[in-house]
Amino acid sequence: MVPSPDLSLVDPDRRTEIARKIEVVENFLKEPGRRSAEAHAAELGIGVTQFYRLVRVWSERKAPEALAGAIRRRGGYRHPKGLDDAQLALVRGTEAGMADEPILERVLNRIYQHAATMGAALPSRPTVRAALAAARRHRLQGLPAGAGLAIDHCVVDMRVPWKGTDTMPIATLLLDLEHRAVIGLALDPVGGTPTSTAAALLDGLKRIGETAASDAKAVALPIAIDRDGDIGWPDLFARLDRHGLIRSGRDLKTMPRGTRTTDLLGKDLKDVRFRPRAIHTPPEKRRGSGGVIDLRAAEEHLRSKLIVISDDAPLSRLSRSMRHALYDDLSTLIR
Repeated sequence: MVPSPDLSLVDPDRRTEIARKIEVVENFLKEPGRRSAEAHAAELGIGVTQFYRLVRVWSERKAPEALAGAIRRRGGYRHPKGLDDAQLALVRGTEAGMADEPILERVLNRIYQHAATMGAALPSRPTVRAALAAARRHRLQGLPAGAGLAIDHCVVDMRVPWKGTDTMPIATLLLDLEHRAVIGLALDPVGGTPTSTAAALLDGLKRIGETAASDAKAVALPIAIDRDGDIGWPDLFARLDRHGLIRSGRDLKTMPRGTRTTDLLGKDLKDVRFRPRAIHTPPEKRRGSGGVIDLRAAEEHLRSKLIVISDDAPLSRLSRSMRHALYDDLSTLIR
């Protein structure tokens, strides 16, 4: 028996319709195929293309609030109902710190313990639990279990020079999933590549202090990296593997849209606006806002806004010798 979906983050007046959509999609998944898709799309009163999009979103996320029509669009960022910024930060921080704890009730108890210690008030337990469940879904979305690092490529709303005109560049971001932070980045006017990935990793490695991790603490770290058909990926992955970064991720025809970044950080962060839907738009058609800025200056601007330096960043858990060898090896890819 399929468990009932958690509709707590869906607008109350939309829950019946969203539950119906999920039921129809689940019925289709039992007997997939073109004719079945046409019949189930007709049942919902939508086209087949829209129905396949609904199936994809539900299959990938299993989050009712991610389905079209689940949340009435409002201006600005929408917090889970009943939580302010500080309360939401407490929920997300506690969840990330207990990433290996599979029982949410134990994480929930810890959240209330932290709140009591801080003298902070929290809304009702069901409200906090719904926010906790959403935080865990968003953190783990599309990631293999145990991954603490990920690479993502996302368009940034700014303008850099490109072939006599200008374009919105693509940022390759090294993401610290435990702390929900950017710890390295590289900027390219065209797209995310093995070279930009190596550059983002080098940027992150440069920020690890010499005192972090001795050779006695050498570990291997999982890193989630999706790849497209670029022939440079196998060489990059071999170099990472040699020095303690174990790659997992999807092999795709084209790069995903950069929703890993927006799921982790939101679409707007410290006056930086991410545009994930523009990832497959040709450079000449990506029109950004603001004045044109040199690529390297734009890169440094983004670093000043986005980079978070932490003594406990995942890369610091590699031994010093592994980090140095990895840095030297990756440097040869961007010279």
